[in-house]
Amino acid sequence: MGEVFEDAVEVVVARPAKFSDSSIILYELSKRDPVPGPPRALAQFLLHLLRGQQRPMYEGEYVLAICRRVGETGDADLERELQERFVEVGCSGALFPENN
Repeated sequence: MGEVFEDAVEVVVARPAKFSDSSIILYELSKRDPVPGPPRALAQFLLHLLRGQQRPMYEGEYVLAICRRVGETGDADLERELQERFVEVGCSGALFPENN
């Protein structure tokens, strides 16, 4: 599923992020075992979801759970940008604790 997921993420992030309620998506991703795609692609998708979020965001625990299950993405800039956006929407916690 990894390659298909990466292709899907490419298509999704090419469009503006407009999510009125991404909580079900985040919830499903947080419970999915194994995670649906490569860590970098999943982090790109999460960043895209967060860009479409209004402040405050109440589903931060799902994002934390997903990132902690995925681990490092191999892209420090992407991880930093995701962490910054996570804080901008009103959430707290280290998404990638091993990097902090």
